[in-house]
Order: sequence, then C-alpha cells, then structure tokens
Amino acid sequence: MKDKNAHEEEPLDEASLGAVRDALAEFVDVICRRTPRALSVFIASPIHGSWRAIAACGQSEPRIVSGQNLDQTEYSWARGHEPPTSKSKKARLAEALRLCEPIMLHDGGFFGNLCFVASPANATANASLRGSVAAFADMAALLVGEVQTRGNAEIKLAEATAAADERERFMAVLAHDLRSPLGTVQAIGQAVSVAPDRANLPAIAKTLLAAAARMSTLIGDVLDLARARLGGGIPMRWQGCAELADQFAQIVEEARAVHPNQPIISDIQIARTIDCDPMRLQQLFQNLLDNAFSHGAPGQPIAVVARISGAELELRVANEGAEIDPAMSARLFEPFWRAKGKLRPEGLGLGLFICQHIAGQHGGQIRVESAAGTTTFVLTMPVSRA
Repeated sequence: MKDKNAHEEEPLDEASLGAVRDALAEFVDVICRRTPRALSVFIASPIHGSWRAIAACGQSEPRIVSGQNLDQTEYSWARGHEPPTSKSKKARLAEALRLCEPIMLHDGGFFGNLCFVASPANATANASLRGSVAAFADMAALLVGEVQTRGNAEIKLAEATAAADERERFMAVLAHDLRSPLGTVQAIGQAVSVAPDRANLPAIAKTLLAAAARMSTLIGDVLDLARARLGGGIPMRWQGCAELADQFAQIVEEARAVHPNQPIISDIQIARTIDCDPMRLQQLFQNLLDNAFSHGAPGQPIAVVARISGAELELRVANEGAEIDPAMSARLFEPFWRAKGKLRPEGLGLGLFICQHIAGQHGGQIRVESAAGTTTFVLTMPVSRA
C-alpha cells in the first residue's frame, strides 16, 4: 500500500475537483447530522500541493471550514501523523476524540483523510465510533471514484460527439468541394464525346487539368490531416535548401498570373541554406497566400516578406481587410472551422491547420496579428536543425 502521506497522484482539473468537492460536502454533512457524537467532520487532502479541508461540517472549536489550510502544526493529526502526547489518561478521556482515516482509492492512490472530531465517551463507544469512521472513509473513496468515473465518461462522450460532428462536417465539405471539379470533368467528357472539336482541345485540356489539380489538392489535404492526427505527423524530407528564395519567388509569380487584379508586394531575402523540407515550406507559403486572397479586401495589395533574422527564418504574409476578432484567433488553426456569418471560401478549411503542423515539424511556430485593417500571418522557424 502506498504511503498515505506521500501524494504522487496527478492533480484533478478544476471541473473534476469541483464535482468531487460538492459530492464530499454533502457526504460529510450527512455524517455530521446523523452521528450524535459528531462535533466536526472534514476531508483533509493534499491534492493541490498543500493540505486543505476540501469539505467540512460542524461547529467544534477551532472550527474547520472548507478550503482552510491545514499545514499548521495543530492540524498534524488531520494529516495522519499526530505526535505522541504526554497527557494523562484521565486528561485525554476528557478531551474531544479525534479520529483520522485514510481515503484510499480503488487504484491504490491516496486521496486524503476523513477526519472526525467527536465528544468524549467510554472506551467501548470510542472503539465502535472508530469502526464507523473507517467505514465512512471507505464510502468516501467509493464516492470520489464514482464522481471521477462519471466525469471521465462525460468527457469521453463530449469528445466522441465532437468527433462525430467533425466527421459529418468534413464529409459534407469534401462532398461539396469535390462536386465542382468532378462536374467540370464530366461536362468536358460529355462535350468531347458528342461533338469533339479539335480546335478547342488545348483549352479543354487546360480546364480538365485544372479540375484534376483541384481534386488532387483536396485529396492531398485529407491525407495530410490523417497523417497529422493519426500517424507520426506529416512526413518530412529533410535537406539543406539554398534555393528557397527562388522557390518562394516562383510561387509569387504564379499567384500574380492567377490573380492579375490583386497586387503582390514581395520582399524575399533568404541568402543562406535552410535545413527544411522545401516542398512542405512551399505548401505552407502557398496556403498562406491562398488564405490572403480568400479573406483580403479585393484589389488591395498583399505583402510578402521573407528574411533571415539571426538563427531564424521569418516569413510574413499580410493582407488588408476586416480585422480578426482576438477571440477567434486561436480557432483559426482548427480544421474545418469557419467564423459564423462568413461566406465559406473554397477548400476544406485545412490550410491553416496544415500550416501550423508543418511549422511545428520544423521546430517553429505560426501566429496571426490583426490590427489597423491589416492581418498578418507570421512563420518563425530555426534555419538549422542542429
């Protein structure tokens, strides 16, 4: 059996502790009211690092109240290590009887002590009361275990419900976004089968390839989500990359071609080799640019800055437009999340989630700054893995 004075269990979270405290408060109140000799009943526990009364009932002096610190010497008996007394037997019998029984949980963990202060009586009555207090301690252990089990079950149910809701949203969004490029492919196939026009084949092929690329991107995002959540993370192919500036510049040029009416101000200066997966960093940069085009004010410039600062690479992608509510900032990186009242842009809503995961795999982080009509996503990561 574990030493009841050596508490090594993980502390309860505030919600679980509150439920346990409420249940024990009712329990000690019942004991106090139904036991004629009871002067005070309380639960002493070190679950928050110091000994406290987490539930108490009674009027004995000094009165113990819920939440009271019990680390003082006069409460050593409640902590399970009462020092020897030199008082005579007659003097001890005239005093209130103080009993302390450990509350041992079903897994062998120590929760605390059930402490009982009773009016004095004869030896036979005291022995009977000791048996009752021991039984009360066992009942308290069962009560704590039952409350914790119920709390764990409620947490698991909430998690399962949230996961089910997320799966439903995911399937709905995926089906919606795949329908558009698939419809394009089907329409082109029907048109070609009925009246093939060789003169239009280049344009048809271009549209067909764009639709296929769109579907490929969606499928790739789904695979990245699965790898990030279920496997060992999105796989990385590490190498020393000296061409990252050129690769970022190429992405900017492609974006300018696709969005000719949206200016891009680019300042990319990465004049050293970066330890990274260049394909994944390009994916991250592309996602941030796509996000800026989707949420930025039409026609207003998007600013891209990439620099080496000390031992870190810093990439900033900024767009003008409505500011992000600070309460929403933390949720931006959740998969499938959309702010209420906003039109849903194309995509599964996985772009920023994947960006955050890629940043983490590179030992970095990504954050959002939104003020004065400008929203900026900032990646910082070490240039070397050493």
